[in-house]
Amino acid sequence: MSYIGNYRTAVVNCNSTGDNTLIAGTTGRVLKIIGYSITSTAGTQATFWGGPSGSGTQLTGAFQLVANGSMYEPDLS
Repeated sequence: MSYIGNYRTAVVNCNSTGDNTLIAGTTGRVLKIIGYSITSTAGTQATFWGGPSGSGTQLTGAFQLVANGSMYEPDLS
């Protein structure tokens, strides 16, 4: 991880289907995502979860990404 100001940043690459842990939480700490960018080389779906998809809380619906498609939210703060 690196820092921009007081914020930690992380680059994550997911090359598999199913659940991919992007940022692991820590008990007793609050994790706030302030931005993201997703690029897909093939058609796929992206869904954000708080915990594993089978037992966690679904935070969004499925985002449909086409081949070479992308989506981003540069600042959620």
